[in-house]
Amino acid sequence: MLSEKLQAGLPTLSILSIVVIGMFLLWKTVQENKWGKIDELGHSDIILWDVTSYYSYLPALFVHGDLSMRFTDQDANGFRNRMEFWPETSANGNYVIKTTMGLAFLYAPSFVVAHSYCLLSGHYLANGFSAPYEIALMLGQIIWFVVGFIFLRKILLNYFPEAITAITLLSLFFASNLYYISIYKPGLPHIYNFSLSAIFIYCTIRWLDKRIMKYAFFLALTIGLLTLIRPINILFLVFPLLFGVSSKKLMLDRIKFLIANKVQILFMILIAFLVILPQMLYWKTYSGDWLYYSYGHGERFFFTDPKILEGLFSYRKGWLLYTPLMTLAILGLLAMPFAKRIRSFSLPLLLLTSMYIFVVYSWWCWWYGGGFGSRPMIDLYAFLIIPLAYVVDRLSRSVFTRVPTFLLIVAMGGLNVFQSNQATQNLIHWDGTTKESYWYQFLKAEAQPGYWDLIKRPDYEKARANEAEYVFKIGLPDFEALEAYRKSKEAN
Repeated sequence: MLSEKLQAGLPTLSILSIVVIGMFLLWKTVQENKWGKIDELGHSDIILWDVTSYYSYLPALFVHGDLSMRFTDQDANGFRNRMEFWPETSANGNYVIKTTMGLAFLYAPSFVVAHSYCLLSGHYLANGFSAPYEIALMLGQIIWFVVGFIFLRKILLNYFPEAITAITLLSLFFASNLYYISIYKPGLPHIYNFSLSAIFIYCTIRWLDKRIMKYAFFLALTIGLLTLIRPINILFLVFPLLFGVSSKKLMLDRIKFLIANKVQILFMILIAFLVILPQMLYWKTYSGDWLYYSYGHGERFFFTDPKILEGLFSYRKGWLLYTPLMTLAILGLLAMPFAKRIRSFSLPLLLLTSMYIFVVYSWWCWWYGGGFGSRPMIDLYAFLIIPLAYVVDRLSRSVFTRVPTFLLIVAMGGLNVFQSNQATQNLIHWDGTTKESYWYQFLKAEAQPGYWDLIKRPDYEKARANEAEYVFKIGLPDFEALEAYRKSKEAN
């Protein structure tokens, strides 16, 4: 009896897995000390590049009191060189922030804490960009990250055993590019989208089951924020529309269900609209249009010529090449129609994944700039963890496949961690990796002689015009030629 009580008070394997992930992320964050890495232009590794645009609403409003961004005219070159503000110019001549403000909402608690500290202490500049702001931003992201895993655990335990849930959560972190983006590229939208998606899935399942207004509210709130962060996330609505639908009859039942609950549906539409409304008001005020496309310079989608194979398998940024763990998730997607336990997920996840891949890789810059692997696919991981867990569960049931599966996942995790470290040193180049450079540098922690000569940077102007600038060829290189190349470089 005493033993049972003691065991009842112990954390479960899945809870321990989240604790391990959270503590590891916190340790790596402190170890990396990214907020202390100031470059020659005066900025660090956090509020940088795309994060600058997502974040700039906050210092523009609360530090400069001017969302028109006209204050940048006083020091335009300085602001741009420090990557603090870089607005676009609309047709009417006003400045408009390029990205939408969804992430600024999620950054706001961290910003307020840091801004208050800077104002009260006087030890740091209260300019929105000094070290306290960056530390607060990183700690805020860790909290969001852990929250996402907590909700994924809740979802998985409804369908899978404790041990499978724990293994799958650990696998997703250590064996996917979620690891790289959370540690080395904090502040980008993908962690926030990942966690919001987990909450969105959980609330969808609970609302369809209970029809409680609380779940309707958070379902609407999360899809509003997801869409405001990255508009293509509107595709996630496929999930609540089709979850549990596996036949024509169930499709008709779902339509009847939505009609019968039209009051809650209208309530959810209103909440989602109110989340997006501040963006529309901002656009109307400064661009003159309620809906405004702020991406210029030829940045667009080419839906008639998507680069799907390149996005999935290329050496430049292939999703499945650099995150092979997700191959198991794809296999799970294909098997889900035959899996009674999780068949409710089958149609929405198959359709959502197909649509999302098509749209993501129709973007002119299908490799999505910096990072390791295909970072936009991280936004889908909260959905793909279901088929991933299914495959892990099935392979773990047989004594013949259990150990090989475990070893395979450990190997994938080890490779992912090693290659993530390579990516921080550009030994897997952020946009110029080739088949030759990848294998020439494979499992090598230091740059080999002649490595940089094998890098081939994209032609961005051709990509914007959808002209051929990348020849897709999957497969292995000529290893004898690479070895001869190595010897020649060493000799020189």
